[in-house]
Amino acid sequence: MIKLNNMSSKKEADKLNSRTRKQVPTKDKWDLEAIYSSPKLWEEHLKVLKTDFPEIKNWEEKLNDADSVYCCLDLYFNLLRKIDLLKIYSSLKQTENFGDKKSTERASKMDDFNSSFSVTTAFIETELVSKDPDFLEELMKEERFDRFIPFLKDIIRRKQFFLSLREEKLLSAFQDILCSHEELFNIFDSNDLTFPNVKRGDEIFSITHGSYGELIRNSDREIRKQTMEGFNGSYRQFRATLAKNLSNHIKSRCIEARMRKYPHVLDLFLHDKEIPHSIYKSLFQATRDHLPLLHKYCDIRKRKLRLDELHWYDLYVPITNEVSKKYSYDEAVDLTLKSVNPLGQEYVDTLKQGLTTQKWVDKYENKGKKSGAFSWGCYDSYPYILLNYNGTLDSVSTLAHETGHSIHSHLSKNTQPYGKSDYVTFIAEIASTFNEWLLNEFMMKLPDDDTRIFMVNRTLENIRLTLFRQTMFAEFEVFLYDHVWNGGSLTPDLMEETYYKLNTDYYGPEVVIDDIVSSEWSRVPHFFYNFYVYQYATSLACSSYFSDKVLSDSSNKERDNYLELLKSGGSDTPINLLKNAGLDVTDPGYIDSLMKRFKILLDKFEELTN
Repeated sequence: MIKLNNMSSKKEADKLNSRTRKQVPTKDKWDLEAIYSSPKLWEEHLKVLKTDFPEIKNWEEKLNDADSVYCCLDLYFNLLRKIDLLKIYSSLKQTENFGDKKSTERASKMDDFNSSFSVTTAFIETELVSKDPDFLEELMKEERFDRFIPFLKDIIRRKQFFLSLREEKLLSAFQDILCSHEELFNIFDSNDLTFPNVKRGDEIFSITHGSYGELIRNSDREIRKQTMEGFNGSYRQFRATLAKNLSNHIKSRCIEARMRKYPHVLDLFLHDKEIPHSIYKSLFQATRDHLPLLHKYCDIRKRKLRLDELHWYDLYVPITNEVSKKYSYDEAVDLTLKSVNPLGQEYVDTLKQGLTTQKWVDKYENKGKKSGAFSWGCYDSYPYILLNYNGTLDSVSTLAHETGHSIHSHLSKNTQPYGKSDYVTFIAEIASTFNEWLLNEFMMKLPDDDTRIFMVNRTLENIRLTLFRQTMFAEFEVFLYDHVWNGGSLTPDLMEETYYKLNTDYYGPEVVIDDIVSSEWSRVPHFFYNFYVYQYATSLACSSYFSDKVLSDSSNKERDNYLELLKSGGSDTPINLLKNAGLDVTDPGYIDSLMKRFKILLDKFEELTN
């Protein structure tokens, strides 16, 4: 492993960033052979599945009694499990290197098969939705249907929004095309886009997706400025193309929502999960009500950095002296394991095994690799983690974040049957940000004063970036969808003007929003995730609530309640699962609680640094 301790040289970092996939040591890669020992075996399994899956057509127009429905759903869910494995393998192999033709061809084959499978099986939902709800309710009373309950409940909820069988098949046939905009962005972002170098004196630094986070936090202000301008400017060159791609994505979602006669495109993504619009409205209102706290934090940042003007590119540099601190990957694992100790030994041991012997993690950046980080797996695979680890404390925090997702998946699939294990994003981000809170709390208790001050600042930053910034993203996203839904067209100018205005609203008079910031929307992949970003903010507020409960309860009752939430998977609606764990998110008070925490940390930071 290449060590990143103690300010490893930029040349060494650049070498790491430009490595080909073949040059990455096996010990630093995830173990996808645990799914398929070779791409050839994957091809063989796909071939078998293509031969076997048409059997399900035998049940078309025959779902008239409990036995027929059970046999059909049993076959359908078994096929889905096999498809999940094939998809996880092909998708993860593609993220290793978007420039690899074989991986791209494999992923394309999987997309084609998914489309064919969706068309072939469209009759299941269409036939069941035509049944009397009482018939489906009676099915759910039978023990053998237990694992299908979420599926059947979902059909009952969506009954009024289903189309005819012919229309559902047509829509299924076009899903790959309608959903291709995210893939187009990923290919462009990971493989086609290039960035300029940052020059400072005789030093030259390469901007990459992996190095951007470090460069924008650099103590040298000129490096930060060049990084912001070079990174965002690279996207601005393609503003018309990127705007059109995102606009087409939004249009396709609006078309589907209208076809299904949803009251609003937002309902296409919220109704089925029984998440009320009030969740959005209360988040926006509570965040806007507390913007003076963010403005106060920006004022503190400007004073601590001793700047006459605080520019957008000054928002990420640590105020304290710990910016040069580096952690090897092994050190990051150790910190993460120690921080999650309040969740019990079984949790710690499971995570340790995943991060070491089972090799869930793909650790470092390589040429063509997907940027950022994620956790993804399926019922019959490991909950894999993609990282672009660079040794910063942010990278440590990212590891902690993604382990929350992975353990959530592990607990869910080991507790729930296949049909009830898949949790929704609204719950998922609670598990990840919960682990971030534990890491922050652990490191703020370390004896070193500088570290404690740094971690208070780091926690303030976490709230700024996750609560305020993600809510700003959510407002931007809602504007885009509302505008298209109401018949408007999205142009690069409109998108940039709107995004710029939101930044000025949120950051207030203490921050100079540089013009190039208006192009930042074009580099955010989450805008293709269909009302995803707001859940970072709501989840942070929820996880803050749960972490406070767990850390302050010596009886372990709150810990057990929280773990039970993770084990529940998708066995109920997210609102009900959270209520069972002790939190009513329909009451916006949980957001106000996080804001109080933010204020306390602001006061503490000023006290520690005076």
